[in-house]
Amino acid sequence: MGVPYIAARLKGHTPDITLIKKDEIEYVLIKYHTGNKLQVLKGYQYIDSTLVEIPNLTLSSNLSEINIVNGSIEVNNSEFVKDKVINKLSYYDFDLTGIHKKH
Repeated sequence: MGVPYIAARLKGHTPDITLIKKDEIEYVLIKYHTGNKLQVLKGYQYIDSTLVEIPNLTLSSNLSEINIVNGSIEVNNSEFVKDKVINKLSYYDFDLTGIHKKH
């Protein structure tokens, strides 16, 4: 019918799809839940109605807190350090080579 659609199989539920264009490259970032509070983000390049998975563009959050803000990715995770729970917010940028941690 001339209407594009995305078909993929993810082992999880509640997908959230974000389309981003950076440097004339179209990206598709898909967040989904895989159980309990674990949320995963996978990245793809969108080329002529096809999704091509970008190697090394996978992130996860054990707090279900992955956000895409102004073309960057924020990931919040909790971890145990000396019997204390500490939340750690990390910032990432990405391109066709994968994820790059921001400082």
